[in-house]
Amino acid sequence: MQLWDEIKLGAVQIFSSAFDVLKRDTMINEALVKEGFYAYFQFCVTNPELMKIGLWVRVTEGTSEDWGGEGEIFSHLIEFAQRAQSLGILRDDIPAFDLLMIYSGAVKSWIFDGQHFLDVTAAQVDRQDKDEVFFNSAYQLVAST
Repeated sequence: MQLWDEIKLGAVQIFSSAFDVLKRDTMINEALVKEGFYAYFQFCVTNPELMKIGLWVRVTEGTSEDWGGEGEIFSHLIEFAQRAQSLGILRDDIPAFDLLMIYSGAVKSWIFDGQHFLDVTAAQVDRQDKDEVFFNSAYQLVAST
């Protein structure tokens, strides 16, 4: 295995461990769903370097190659979202795949662009100080009303 492959596999393992909350053998409820979405948010906030690597690879290589478990993880997340939709926890007017992509896009935009736009609008606040507020706003995009 080459170094680059090891880096990608390590990134997927870290990503997968962020979702341990979803691997519990418990009934899905609103708190667990929100905790799962928060786990993804926290993964992105605490691992911006891994997020940058993933974006860089997709932009420069244009690859759709699975890094070693991404497809399985995302398929599991789609199933989880579909079950949450069927229980009325997540909005069901958008397909689960699209819902996850919308949330992911919002979170990544916050991680990569949040501080820039806070600065240029003279908000005089650090992005990290607004992380919790932004998470709640992003979660409201996907939560059932």
